[in-house]
Amino acid sequence: MKTKMFIIIFSQCLTLAYAELPKASDYFPLQIGNKWQYRRTYSSGQFTGSPDRFLEIVSDSLVGDTILVYISKGTSLQRPDSTKIGYGYYYYNEDSTIVYRNWNYPRKPPFPGMPWLDTGHGIGHRWRFWWGDAIYTFAVTDTGSAEIFDRNMSWLDVYSVDPRYDSLVVTTVHARFVKGLGPVKWDNDTLVYAQINGVEYGTRVNVDHNPQAMEQNPDGFELQVYPNPFNESTTIHFNRVSSQHIQIQFYDTLGRSVRTIPISSGLVGPVTVRWDGKDDQGNVLASGLYWVMLKQKNQFESQKILYLK
Repeated sequence: MKTKMFIIIFSQCLTLAYAELPKASDYFPLQIGNKWQYRRTYSSGQFTGSPDRFLEIVSDSLVGDTILVYISKGTSLQRPDSTKIGYGYYYYNEDSTIVYRNWNYPRKPPFPGMPWLDTGHGIGHRWRFWWGDAIYTFAVTDTGSAEIFDRNMSWLDVYSVDPRYDSLVVTTVHARFVKGLGPVKWDNDTLVYAQINGVEYGTRVNVDHNPQAMEQNPDGFELQVYPNPFNESTTIHFNRVSSQHIQIQFYDTLGRSVRTIPISSGLVGPVTVRWDGKDDQGNVLASGLYWVMLKQKNQFESQKILYLK
């Protein structure tokens, strides 16, 4: 991620109290044999982000007395011959509350790795990382739970934040981590398949024999919410890419489902629905931050919505 902090894609002021979180190792299980497959975001008729890739932990190595470094293998799905050992070097701090990513093998302390996730100080705590002449500041902004890969799983969001303010001013999304699964959102990439400690999630995509398959037949969502924030109602619009059943679900910040809107499996093409800020019983919800999540088979896409009455 090369974006400097003064380039703000969107901003939102959040004031959050610190809250105790599980260890970072709970949200990113680094074990030999664990695998993650990511696909680029499909938006406005084109793909964004890195090439679709397959990430696997292939070995580990002890550095110093206590730091166990996990070595990953990365493979581009469009170029299966481009496998790279050392696509990333990952390790935890001594109490497993921070997970680091290094671009070079760490030879000796202190390690220059990027603190990818820090749960040791709770929601709202900022941590920094210098990369060349740029400084990046991150924070866990909120947590919740949702149905992911047909399982109810806990997640937390990490955002880049502006370090100049007392309240959290969000600039760009960094990653969404799911407990027991790992990062399901990584900049512009989305997890579609994982194998964690022998358990499979999602559906593995294989394009080894057709590198253009994804470009010809994307199966992601293009999600738009407007207006956002909203007062009386907001519109949720997304591109329909198959006739499979889609479910739209709204969650509060505690991860509780407040409204579910099923979409007919017979529809094809773009879909637009309106939400009036009410729950399934027709009660007007309190002002605040909510999540809208689209689910189609083993895929999901989510976005924050701010409701102001």
